[in-house]
Amino acid sequence: MRALRQAIIVGACLLLCVACQSLQMPHYDATSEQLLTQIQRQTDRLLVEVEHNIGLKKNRYVLYQHQYKEIFIELHVLTTRIKALPHNQTSTQQVTLLLDSLRKLQARHKLGFKNVAEIRGLQQLLDGQFQAMLKFELSKEKPE
Repeated sequence: MRALRQAIIVGACLLLCVACQSLQMPHYDATSEQLLTQIQRQTDRLLVEVEHNIGLKKNRYVLYQHQYKEIFIELHVLTTRIKALPHNQTSTQQVTLLLDSLRKLQARHKLGFKNVAEIRGLQQLLDGQFQAMLKFELSKEKPE
């Protein structure tokens, strides 16, 4: 009887541990924040240059391919890191949405931008995504 009681207590403790783990919030990750900020800076630099060169031949997509490549490399590093961290499904979804938005920006750039308003609208959408991601990262628990 005593062995059964101990087994039940151990089992209950294990279930409690598993349940608590599934409720855990992800921890703040300074490297993820830095990578995200770097990607935002690269994206902002790209959009500012494109806006500045609107209507000029030097605004063609082919001249910006290297910048897009660098952004996607950093985004891949961020995605890999975020997926490796425990309890980080929301951040993973946010990065997936950001990747989709940046791919759409790239596709739009390949077609050519017609005016500044078009670029500023895209900038606002991306800014909103970056802000939401940074707010979420900064709201995470700081590890002790």
